[in-house]
Order: sequence, then C-alpha cells, then structure tokens
Amino acid sequence: MSKKRLPVFLWLICICLVAAYNIFLFASGKFKPDTDIVTLLPAEHFDPVRQDALKKMVDSSEQQVVVLIGSEKWEEAVKAADAYGKRLAEQPELLKVSVSDADLIENGWLPVFSKYRNQLLTSESRKALQEKTANSWVEDSMQRVYGMIGSSIQFVPWQKDPFNLFNDWIGMRLQETPVRPREGRLSVEHDGRYYAVLPINILKPAFSSDVQNDVIPLLETAGADAQKTADVNVLTAGVILHAAKATAQAKKEISIIGTGSLIGIVLLIWLTFRTLRPIVLVAVSLATGVAAALAICSSCYGQIHVLTLVFGASIIGLAQDYGIYYLCNRAHANADMDSWTLMRKLLPSMGLTLLTTVTAYLGLMLTPFPGLQQMAIFAITGLIAAWLTVVCWFPFFTGPGSFREKIGWQKYQKLISLWPTAGKDLKTLIALIVLLVLAGIGFFRLSVNDDLRSLQNPDPSLVEQQVRISELMDMPSMTQFYLVRGQDDEQVLQREEKLQEKLSELTERKIIRGWQAVSGWIPSIAQQKADRKLIYEKLYAPGGAFDVLREATGIEKDQENSLDDYLTVEKCLGLPGIQGLKHLWLGRIGDVSASIVTVKGVSKDNIQQLQQLDSPDNGILWIDKVGDISSVFRNYRIYISGFIIAAYGLIWLLLFFRYRRNAWRIVAPPFIASLGTLALLGLTGQTLNLFNILAFMLILGVGVDSGIFFNEQPSENLAAVWLETGLSASSTILSFGLLCLSQTPALHAFGLTMLIGITLVWITVPCFRRTSTQDGQQ
Repeated sequence: MSKKRLPVFLWLICICLVAAYNIFLFASGKFKPDTDIVTLLPAEHFDPVRQDALKKMVDSSEQQVVVLIGSEKWEEAVKAADAYGKRLAEQPELLKVSVSDADLIENGWLPVFSKYRNQLLTSESRKALQEKTANSWVEDSMQRVYGMIGSSIQFVPWQKDPFNLFNDWIGMRLQETPVRPREGRLSVEHDGRYYAVLPINILKPAFSSDVQNDVIPLLETAGADAQKTADVNVLTAGVILHAAKATAQAKKEISIIGTGSLIGIVLLIWLTFRTLRPIVLVAVSLATGVAAALAICSSCYGQIHVLTLVFGASIIGLAQDYGIYYLCNRAHANADMDSWTLMRKLLPSMGLTLLTTVTAYLGLMLTPFPGLQQMAIFAITGLIAAWLTVVCWFPFFTGPGSFREKIGWQKYQKLISLWPTAGKDLKTLIALIVLLVLAGIGFFRLSVNDDLRSLQNPDPSLVEQQVRISELMDMPSMTQFYLVRGQDDEQVLQREEKLQEKLSELTERKIIRGWQAVSGWIPSIAQQKADRKLIYEKLYAPGGAFDVLREATGIEKDQENSLDDYLTVEKCLGLPGIQGLKHLWLGRIGDVSASIVTVKGVSKDNIQQLQQLDSPDNGILWIDKVGDISSVFRNYRIYISGFIIAAYGLIWLLLFFRYRRNAWRIVAPPFIASLGTLALLGLTGQTLNLFNILAFMLILGVGVDSGIFFNEQPSENLAAVWLETGLSASSTILSFGLLCLSQTPALHAFGLTMLIGITLVWITVPCFRRTSTQDGQQ
C-alpha cells in the first residue's frame, strides 16, 4: 500500500469503529440526551434532594391531562362527559380516566381520620379553645343539637364530635380545592356553570412523538363527541398538548426551512462546481465530525445534554470551511498538480485555522460549568474529526480533472477587484467613525432578557385553556414551590407547620390564594400531642365543658378520645381521596427526609415575598424551576461572552507568531462583524440572550478561518479563497441564518444573529486582505 493511501485506510478504520460504537449506543437504547437543565450547573450546585423534588413534580404533571366539560345543567355536563369517556375507552392501553367515587373517598379516608378526631385542630379552633369559656362551648354544642347552629355537612355525628372540632377540621381541608365528588365523579361549580372533571392518565411516555400522534387526535375526537351530545364547552390542559404543538411546529419549520436551506446549498454548490461530488464530500466530513463527537462525549460523560447537541452540531458546521477551502483550491489549481501535493501546500493554513479554533474552545474547559466543558469536548472532537476527513479523504476522491474548466464563477471573482481595503486613509477613518456611532446607538438600545418564557412561543389557545382550568380548580404552581428537609419525617412535618404559619399570613393579606402541604392533613406528632392536650384541658378535664354537656344531654364519653396513637404519613398517603398529596412527599433521600409545599396564586408580583420565606438553614428552600433555568441561561451567557472576548486575545496571540503586525487583519473582520451585529440588534429593538451569544462564537470561528485563508494567499492569487469565502458564507447563512424565519424565539435569535453576522463577515474580510506591498511582511 502506498504512503498516500495509508492515511485513507487508517482514517476509514477509525470512522468504522466510531460508527460501530454509535450504532451500539442507539441500538441498545443507551443514547438518551439529558434534558435536565440543572445538570449544566457546577457540581457544588447539584442537589440530589432538589433534583428528586423537581423530577417528582414534573413526572406528576407530564403524564396527565385534565379535561373540564362545562354546561349550565349538570345533567348535560354528565352526558357529555360520558360521551367523552366512551371515546377514550376505545384505547385503554393509551389513556385511563381516573373517576373519583364519593363513597370510596368517604369510606376510604374518613374512618381512618375519624379515629384521631380529638387530636386534629384548625388554627381557628386552637385560638377558640384558648379564648372561649367552657359555658360558651356548651351553649354552642346545645344549639347545634337543636339545629340553631349547624353546618351543611356533618362528617361525623354530633355524639362523636359534640364541639364540632373535627367537622371544622375536615371542612377546612376540603376548602383546599373547589373540586367536589358528585354522583360518582369529580365536579366544579363556578358562576352558575357546572363542570365535570376528567383527570386522564397517559399510560405511555408523553414526549414520544408516536404517543402524541395517537393521543392528540383521540382527545380532539372525544371533545367533538362531547359537544355533539349537548351545548357544552370543553377545556383541556396538559403538558402533552404543548409538547405536541411544539413538535408539530418544529416539523413544519424543518420541512420548510430545512428543505429550503438544503435545496439552496445543493443548488449553490452545483452552480459553482457543476457536480454533486463536493456536496457529498462536505456532507461526509460533517457527518464524521458529528459521529466522532457523539462517540467521545458519550464515552466520557455517559449522557450528552441536549443543549450540547444543539450547540456542538452548529459549531461543527464550521468544519465545512476546511472542505470548501480545499475544493475551491482544487478547482483553481494547475492541472499538473496532484491532489496530495495540493493538500501539503494547503496544510499550513488549514492547520492554523484548526489550531486557533481548538485552542479558543479549550478555554471553555476552564469554566466551572460542566455543560460548557461538555460543549467544548464535543466541538473540539467534531472539528478535529472533520478536519482529518478532509485531509485524509478529499485528495483521494478528487483530482485535476474533478471539475470542469468553465464553472461560471468568473463574474463573482471580478467583485474582489472592486472591494475596498482598510488602510490609513480618510475613507477608512470615516467608515470606522460611522461604525462606532451606530454601535454606540445600538448598544444604548440593546437590552438583555434571559427569561425562559421569552424563548418559548406557546399556543395562545392552549395557554388560555390552561389558565382557565387552573383558576376553576384552584391549582397550585407545579414549577414554583418550597422544598422542606429534615432529619426525619417528624422534623419535616414540624418545619412544614412553621412554614404554613407564614403562608397563612400571606393568605390573609391576599398575597397568595393558599397552599398545599402534607402536614395540612397529617400534622406532626408533636402537634397532635399538643392538640390532644389542649382539647382535654379545655373540654374534657373533670368538671369541664364535656361534663356539663353530659349532665344536660346524657351524652356518653367517646372511648376513642383516649386513643394513644397518632396519624403518620405511612398510614394515610395511600388512602383514596388524598392520593393527590403523594407527589408532595419525597420521603427518605440519602440521610434526610423531604417534602414539597406548593403555593396557589404565584405571580411576578408576589414571588419576591415568597422567596423571602426561603430559609436553607431551617430546611426550607424556595424552588423556581423557570427561574433556575433562566439563571443558568444568564450565567452561561455571561461566561460565554467573557470567553469570546478572551478568545479574541488568545487567537491574536497565536496568530502573532506567524503574521506579526498583520495578525490584526485576521481578528478584525469577525470583531467588526460582531460589533455591527450587536448594533443592528439594538437598533431593531431585539433583546440579547444566550442563543445570540452562541451565534457570536460561530461568527468568530467563520471570520478567523476566512481571515487566515485570505492572508495565506498572495494578493495576486485570491480567486480560490474569495470563492471559498462566498461559498462558506452563503452555505452558513442557508444552514443557520434561515433559522431567523423560525417561530421559536430561541432559534429566531440564533438565526437572525447568524444572518447579520456572517453577512458582515463576508463583506468585511476582503477589506483587511494584504496588498501586494505587504505580501511577505511579518
């Protein structure tokens, strides 16, 4: 085997091994991108208890759909709900309607709690026991017996609860939600309209596109069936609805934008080279880069974050410059120059572009964020693999006769002669002043927005239905809540009770609507002991209110009053009727116990007051998932911005050893393009976020590559590099710039930045080419 062919086969063996490993990952199901944004945080911020809390809240919501069927007549709502449920019953393996039976609830949990009725008190009852006299309690009880005072529902008879303490406690618990059992189903009544509530469990993964394709049409058909039976309105809410909408939008954009960009790139290269070979070769180089990056990152980290895939894949897009640069030079080279000789001639410039890019991205490894470190490894591995593919394979598959003599780029080449060059003249000074003025105005108007909600584009109708259902059912926030920790279950419940006291104050001041906590139903043993003691001392002590009542009515003392037992989490959380609290109890995690307290009525106006109750030293931590993700995006934006600034200095330093005083000509184009892009974003009222910053990294890479290629060629032989710059800019715009048409704000921001930045790079790079008098100067 010749020395020329040896690299071809050695690299082929490497790629085959990489491909085999990736096939194994996908076939075995081990390739599962990580979607948890918290894993991008530094290790010291990783909290397993916090992670478990977030996972439990997410799991409890993403597999559920809530449907409300409303009518002015309850009978019509029931009839429509039956039609809805009948349609869903056709696919029992996909969906299950959780029907709540009132008798099951009452027989399920009421007898259990009734046993402990003399140790369960509301805060109002505790206050009343402290303040009211024994005669007042006797009078109230007597009036209740004879019907002068009563409540609409008595959960236990008067003989077992003569002072109405337990009935009050149960009534307070039921006030946590307006949802009520009615005729074997759940119901909500609001403004004279009755709603039948259908909680639906999705029995398959909600984020699977196949499941979404099955569930969404079924729900739509069921809704149509319900509306045929009566004049009802159907409200639907669930994570799967938003996921399906986002998936449909992504597929639509991929089919339009992706297909359009692919056609544009193919047509562009065809018009340039009049053959499909360059398209195949560049695609192969990019594919090998992605494959190698996947293999290395998977072996190093086990799981690759989805943000790494998005970022890394776009960075590897820089690798197309290597292939295009070689192909353009191959097309312009003399017919008597073989491809291996040409590659050896181009290696210094291609090696320098790889070195500067890889060295710059190594800076990401120095950050404390594991996500950025993973992105760096992905990008560096992919760039090196793509570069090796170009160096080892492209000469083998191309030769002097690979491209036609007349390939239609002559008119484009003539533009280079019309391009201005930067120098020490008045025009350059005026252009610089104009740029600085525009940049200053743009920077002044530029604002930053890291809020996750600004990067999403939810369907307004789905949001409206979700808000409406949340209001009707008085549902708490599933993404903003308190995490309570303690040494054991008892301490957790006690800390919850202290937190509830503070939340009660906020509720009284109308700052929030309420909360949900396990300790609301299952008080700590300390609280149960204190309440039992208070009840005995104030009502059942010898000569107390109960003795007076017994003499007047003949009532017998309830033997269960002296029951020496306590409610516990283990006894109660599995009972029908309160299973909805199970997702709030985390139980034992490592060496601590933990639970969740959810809050109703969280808004931007009151979130600061809720955060003030955060007390990590006392085991209470406020968690705001949306805020956490926004904070991660903010930190990454700041770190990457700093990295980009440092990268300019590092790249200039590396280039200085080769280009000396002309090194600035290479870093100036991407720098000016970035300034111009920021200015235009500010002038057009755009906000800056992480995805804009990620685009600036690509602008830096493309600009430096083009600058090196331009400055490696003598001024009288710029045809190949000028063509490469145009093809690279055009294909990059078609690949990433067209994302500015996306309806997803994050992709739109990335695409718009790329469109402006790469266009400015293409315009700016030739302005900083060396003139004939500067050739050879160092």
